Amino acid sequence: MKKAVEIIGVLLILFSTPIYATHIVGGNFNVQHISDSTYQIELVLFRDCDPANAPMPTNVNFGVYNTQSNTLVSSHSIGIISTNVLQLGDNCFQPNDLCVEEGRFLGTIIIPPNFTMPTGFYLGWQVCCRNNIITNITSPGATGMIYSVDMPPQNIQNSSPNFGNFPTKGYLCIGQDVQLDFSATDADGDNLVYSLVNPQASFNNNNGQPTFPRPFPAATWENGFSLANILGSVVPMTIDSNTGIITANADLSGVYVFAIKVEEFRGGVKIGEAIREVQLEAINCPYNEYPIIAPADTFDFLSPADFIGDTLRLSYDIEPGDEFCVDLKVFDDDVSADGKQDSVIVIFNQAQFNTDLVNPVFLPPDSASTQINFSFCWQTDCGDIIQTAANNEFRAFFTAMDKGCSEVKHSYLELIFNITDGYTNKENFPNVFTPNNDLVNDYFALDANTTQTCLEYDFEIIIYDRWGTPVYESTDLFFKWDGKDKNGNVYDTGVYFYTVKTSLTDIVLKGFVHLQR
Repeated sequence: MKKAVEIIGVLLILFSTPIYATHIVGGNFNVQHISDSTYQIELVLFRDCDPANAPMPTNVNFGVYNTQSNTLVSSHSIGIISTNVLQLGDNCFQPNDLCVEEGRFLGTIIIPPNFTMPTGFYLGWQVCCRNNIITNITSPGATGMIYSVDMPPQNIQNSSPNFGNFPTKGYLCIGQDVQLDFSATDADGDNLVYSLVNPQASFNNNNGQPTFPRPFPAATWENGFSLANILGSVVPMTIDSNTGIITANADLSGVYVFAIKVEEFRGGVKIGEAIREVQLEAINCPYNEYPIIAPADTFDFLSPADFIGDTLRLSYDIEPGDEFCVDLKVFDDDVSADGKQDSVIVIFNQAQFNTDLVNPVFLPPDSASTQINFSFCWQTDCGDIIQTAANNEFRAFFTAMDKGCSEVKHSYLELIFNITDGYTNKENFPNVFTPNNDLVNDYFALDANTTQTCLEYDFEIIIYDRWGTPVYESTDLFFKWDGKDKNGNVYDTGVYFYTVKTSLTDIVLKGFVHLQR
């Protein structure tokens, strides 16, 4: 099987000075194992294609080094085969003066077979120098760059992680979270682990002639910047070690360089690594507002204090068997680059709810409106409530998601329904009764005006004397205690205590009643 090994070093430079190779704004190696000691080498370079900059070089020189001894195994030169101007940005925003040209260099080399490299080998290519306007390292105009890739011994068939294409976004947004996908693919299914590392600097500012072995020097961070805080921002740049997704939020404009390393593990053993170096400019970007979803009658009175993060939570008390209705409104006033409103979709979890609401609800992308108006109505069902309610609580969760730009924004509305139980309210139970057969207050029973229906499920009342001995029990919602035991014996005047339980709630109601004769 032919295997490819790739290391990508990408430097996006929006402005450059005509010193050495500052027009080169990135690159990556692809190494394919043809057979035995024969390898196909591809170097991909990117340059700032401003007409004032130097053209793409016609050939490049690189070295192959023994990983164990850092000795030079062989030196090689490969020539350019193609160029292509890349399309950057997205449908919502294309920064001005952003132009990157891709050049591909290709050649086949033979690594001398008499070299023993038990720990593998690496490729190294260097160029001087970086763009002078880089913000976060010192003396960028006098600091070169090195691209390298680590490969296992020749007897291990392996493809290195492949970072993929040049990032189409290619910029940071001042004051906004930006997620950059630096995930790699691995043809062998090896385990990949991502981290941020220091950018590598070249030796002696030598413009690729000759190459040098490791240890490679690191670029020096400017004051206020470090590997722990690459952008010098309040919220540091982070990378997900499992996915390679970077989250960045630049506080100030500038040009920032950073590097991503992906390590490759097979059977728990590291067999290689690849590094991509990136230089991105922080610019003012149009802000994609979050869609807002809320009840219509409170919409105009909301403030940030009403939200927990990006979620609005509202609570309602509802009695079993009742119908609840609320008019909802979703608002999004963003306009995309082509003059259309954002498309918005609203989705809710309807599994627990008996409702006629169509799910999902749409605002089409070509709509002239900036809002959606719809109603959510729920006819409660006693049986469903008893079977599914957790802690007497139901939650309707709505997600509003805009679809106008590449960076999708979400906001959430959570309606919390507290199921109230009229029967487990002491006000519905008398506190005194007089069983003297005068047809007035002869029984201890629920208030006849109580109209709840759901408590017929597993209803239970137990009445005790003052010593805690049960004197009356019933599972009949319409129970009537006449102050006698089951054999018709009359209980004395006094205070009696009761407990009421139902399956609708885990609350046990406790109370007392005076029996007077």
